[in-house]
Amino acid sequence: GPAAAASREDPPLPQEPSADLTVPPVLPPAITEADSIRIRTAMRHTMTEHAGIVRTDRGLQEAIVDLAALLRDYQTLPAAPFSQHARETCNLLQCAISVAQGALARRENVGLHYNADLA
Repeated sequence: GPAAAASREDPPLPQEPSADLTVPPVLPPAITEADSIRIRTAMRHTMTEHAGIVRTDRGLQEAIVDLAALLRDYQTLPAAPFSQHARETCNLLQCAISVAQGALARRENVGLHYNADLA
């Protein structure tokens, strides 16, 4: 009946955003596609080498350092016209850093991912 339908409705949205919402940082300008491809290739190599299925703490630490250097490289390159590829590369770098940091922080082996230092 109507009472059952009313109980299934979503609660109203708050009028004010909660205090824990943050404004995303301003994205750096786009870079050339050649630089984007170079950075993406280096990122892919780093993630394959150090953040694959079998990992070590040292390898994950090296990945974080290498990925942070690639992000700094991206942020300091000359600006270029908008490129979806370049924007995606920036996003992928930020995600890769988060993945490596999360894997390093995890102190147990979960599913298929395996940290040899925790065996």
